Amino acid sequence: MFIKRSVSKKVVAGALAICLAILPAGAAFAGIAPDLAGNWAKNQISKWMDQGLISGYPDGEFKPDNPVTRAELTVLINRAFGFTETKKANFNDISSSKWYYSSILQANAAGYIQGYEDGTFKPDQKINRQELAVIISKLLKLTAPAAAPEFKDITKSAAWSKGAIGAVSEQGIMKGSGDGNFRPLAYTTRAETVVILDRALSVLNADSDEYVIIYETPGIYGPLSGMSEVDSDVVVSVPGITLRNMNITGDLLLGEGIAEGDVRLQNVTVKGNTAIEGGGVNSIHLADSTLGSVRVNKEDGSVRVVAEGKTQIHNLQIQSAAAVESLTGAEISTLTLSPEIPADARILLTGSFKAVNILASRLNIELSGGTVEAVNLDKTAGSNKLSNSSNIKSMTMNAGIQISGKGNIGNAVVNASGITMENAPGKLTIGTDVPADVKVNIAGSDLTVAASSAAPTAAVLVGGGGGGAGGGDGGGSTVETPAPAVTPTPIATPAPTATPTPIATPAPTATPTPIATPAPTATPTPIATPAPTATPTPIATPIPTATVAPTAVNSPSPSPSSWPVVTPIVTPGSTVAPTPPIVNHGVVKGFIERADGKAVDTGILYLERDSDHMIYTAALTNGEFSIDLPDGPYKIYSLRSTTTQEIISLYYMFYIMNGKADREVHILIPEQQAGTIQYSDGTAFENGEIIVQRLDSGPLGWYSAEIQAGRFNFNLPDGHYNVEMLIYGETNNQLRINYLFEVIDGKSNLDIKLPPKIEGNISFVDGSPIDDGWLEIREMNAQNYGIYRVPVVAGKFDLYLPDGDYNIQLLNIKNSESIALRTQITIVNGEPAAGPIDIKVPLAISGKIYNEDGTPHANGVLMITEAGTDSPLSYAATVTNGNFDFYLPDGEYDVLFYWDAEHQKRIDINRKFKVEEGLLVDPLDIILAKE
Repeated sequence: MFIKRSVSKKVVAGALAICLAILPAGAAFAGIAPDLAGNWAKNQISKWMDQGLISGYPDGEFKPDNPVTRAELTVLINRAFGFTETKKANFNDISSSKWYYSSILQANAAGYIQGYEDGTFKPDQKINRQELAVIISKLLKLTAPAAAPEFKDITKSAAWSKGAIGAVSEQGIMKGSGDGNFRPLAYTTRAETVVILDRALSVLNADSDEYVIIYETPGIYGPLSGMSEVDSDVVVSVPGITLRNMNITGDLLLGEGIAEGDVRLQNVTVKGNTAIEGGGVNSIHLADSTLGSVRVNKEDGSVRVVAEGKTQIHNLQIQSAAAVESLTGAEISTLTLSPEIPADARILLTGSFKAVNILASRLNIELSGGTVEAVNLDKTAGSNKLSNSSNIKSMTMNAGIQISGKGNIGNAVVNASGITMENAPGKLTIGTDVPADVKVNIAGSDLTVAASSAAPTAAVLVGGGGGGAGGGDGGGSTVETPAPAVTPTPIATPAPTATPTPIATPAPTATPTPIATPAPTATPTPIATPAPTATPTPIATPIPTATVAPTAVNSPSPSPSSWPVVTPIVTPGSTVAPTPPIVNHGVVKGFIERADGKAVDTGILYLERDSDHMIYTAALTNGEFSIDLPDGPYKIYSLRSTTTQEIISLYYMFYIMNGKADREVHILIPEQQAGTIQYSDGTAFENGEIIVQRLDSGPLGWYSAEIQAGRFNFNLPDGHYNVEMLIYGETNNQLRINYLFEVIDGKSNLDIKLPPKIEGNISFVDGSPIDDGWLEIREMNAQNYGIYRVPVVAGKFDLYLPDGDYNIQLLNIKNSESIALRTQITIVNGEPAAGPIDIKVPLAISGKIYNEDGTPHANGVLMITEAGTDSPLSYAATVTNGNFDFYLPDGEYDVLFYWDAEHQKRIDINRKFKVEEGLLVDPLDIILAKE
C-alpha cells in the first residue's frame, strides 16, 4: 500500500541515504570497487553502491579507510533534513569561494553544529567518533541512558559527548572495538560512515512496518550492470530520475512531485504494485521492465506512459486522462479505463494491446495504430466517443457509442442500441439483449438487423482484472450477420482537437535549419537591451514558423508535443507570439556574487518564464537587481557583464505565486572551469559554442559557453554533466556528441578529444547529389542519450563516433523533408567495420493533390503508411501548391489522410499505391471531393 506523503522519519531516512552520493567522491555508479575485497563493511558499501547511493573515486576505488571531514558531514545533514535557511557565520576560516560555503551557513542557522572558541569552523578537519555520536544522537533525537556507557576508554571522551555515546551504543548504531574500547578520538572513515548511517536508518524506521526509499535528487540510480535487490517500497518524488537494473520487492510510487517532468525505468522489475501520479508530455518511460499491476491517476492534467523494449505489464488501470503507448516488443495484457476517469477526459492508446476494457462514461478515446485483440464496452459506460485508426479484432459493445475513423473492426458484437460506426466492421454479431430490429448506424445509414433467439452468450470483461462491473448479465443469443454493403462516406472531423497532430516529429523544428537547439540556449543574443531598466517590460520571443516536416517514424503515434493539445500548423512566413495572461505580479530582489566573494559589478540578467517562454531582462548594479514579474515559474539562464563583456551561463529556478516571490534570489557563481576540445590529430576545434546538460538537476539543466581556438570556460556547480552538442561558429552546423564528465570541488576534466574522423558519402541511387542537410544517428543499446546529429554538405558528411553499433535513421534535407534510411553501421578501432560508408537514397516519388475542379489543394501534409504489417512505418510529406514528394523503398502503401493547413482540418483518404524498382506503378494523383 502506498502512502502518498510518508511520515517525516521515512522522508529523512530516504533522503539521508541518497544524499551521501553528493560527497565529492568521484564518478558515480562505479559498481564494486576493487579495494573492497575482504573489507569488513563490504556488504553495506556494495549495497549502497549498487543502488547508486554512494560512489567511488575516479580511479575506480572506494578508499574505505579515508576519513570524512566536518564540511562533508554538514552537506549530508542539510540535504537529508531539508535545512535551507542560511545565517551569517563569523567563522574566519571559510570563504564564499568554497563548495561547502552555503552548507556551513545552513548548519549555522539550524544550530546542530558549532565552531571552535578561536572563531574557526575547521571545515577540512576530520570528524572523530565522539563528534559523530553527538550529531547522530541529535539527528535521531535519542535520549541518553541513565548509566554511563561501559567502555574502557570512556574517560578519554569529553563530558559533552558521553551521553550521546551511551545513546548511540545502546541503540547499536555505534559500537566499540573488540577490546572493549570506543575510541572516541579516532577519526571516522568512509566505511564507518556508511555502516553507521545504515544502522541509523534501521533505528529510524524501527517504529514502522514499512521501509521506504525516496529518490528526491535527479540522477541515475542502480548499477550499470548486474541487478540490485531493493527489499522495500520505493518512491520517486522529482523529475529527471532513471532507475535501472533493479528488482523492487515492494511497491513503486511515481509521485505527484514529478509534475510535468519525466522518469525512466530501465530493466526494472516491480513485484508489488506501481502507481503513477505524476508526469506529463515528457512521459513515463518503461523500458525492458516487468510490472504486475499499474495504476495511473494524475490529479491535474494528463500523463503519457510509454512501454517499450521487452516491457510486460499484466494489468494497467487508467483512472485519469492519459496517453499510453505500447511500442513494438512491449506487452500490455489488460488495460482498463476505470469509472474514476473524469467525464470528457481524453484517452489516447497507441500501439498493440491484448485487451481493453472500457468502464468509464463520456470519454474521448483514440486508438491509433497497432492491433487490439479485444475491446469490451461495459453496459454502464455510455456516451463514449471512439476514434479508431487501429485494427480491432473483436469489440463487444454493451452500451451506446460513437465510433469514427477508418480503422478496422473484425467482429463487432452489438448488445445495445445507440451505436454509430463510420467504417463497416468485417462482421456483425447481434445479441438478444437488444430490442427487436435494433438499428446500427454505419457510415451515416441506419441498418436494421433482427435479433436472434439462439442460445445466449454472456458478454464479460475480457483479459481479467477489470476491477469493476463486467457486464456479465448482459449476454444474449448471437447470430453472425455479414457486413452491410454500405459505402462509407467520410465524416469530417468536427474540430482539429479531435485528432492528433498529423506528424510525429521528434522535436518541433523552428525553421528549415538542420537542428533546433534542444533546450532554450543560454546565449542572450536574441535580445538587445541597450539601456535596461529595473522593472523591464517583458520581451515576447516569437514562436518560430512551424514548417511541417515530413517524418518517418517507427509507429503512427503522435509525438509528445502533440499530446494533449493539437499543435497548429502555421503557414510559412507567419509567426505566433504568446499572449501573457492577466495575472498577479511580484517583485523579485536578488544578489549575484562570484566564487571569490566579489559581487558581479554591472550587467544584464536574462530570465525566461517557463509557462509561455516570455523573456525578461533585469539590470545588475553592483551585483544587485530588482524586477517586477507576473505569476509563473522562472529560470535565470544567463548574465552579461557590461564591464568585461563576458557571458556566464546560469541555471536558477524560482516561482512567483499569487503576486509573491517564493524566495530572495542569491546566486553564487561557481569557480571557473577551463576546458579544451580538439580533434584526434591534436588540432583545435574551430570557434563556436559548446552545450552541456546537467544530469542531476532535471531535464532542463542546460549550460553553454563560447569556444575560441579550441578553448572554453564554464562556471558549473558540482554535479554530473554530459556534453550534448558542438556548434560550428562559421556555418552554425551542429555536431551532436556524448561526453560524460563531473565537477567536484569546483574542478573538472574538460579536455575533450573527439574520436577519429570517418568520412561518408550519401547520394540518390541514380548518382544525383543530395542537398545540404543533416543525418540523425542513434547508438544502439546506448546507456545514455546516444543520439548524434551530423551535418551533410554537398553529399558528404564526417562522423566522430566512438566504437559501437549505430543506426543511421533519418536524412533531413531541403524544406525540412525527412527520409527514412535505416542504415546500420559498426565502428571498430575508429573505422567502419564494413568499409567506407556510401549511402544510397531512393529517388523522389512525386504526386499531386487537387480539387475536383482541377485547382491544386494549396498547402498541407499528406500521411501514408506501409501496408501489410502490424507495426508499419509512417511517412509524411509537405504539400506545396498541390505537389508533394516521397522517398520510399519498394513496397505497398496506404494513404491515411491529408491535413489541410489552410482550414486546419483532417481529410481521410482511402487510397493504395505501389512502388517497384524505385518507380510508381500508377500515378499518385489524389482528387479531393467537395464537401
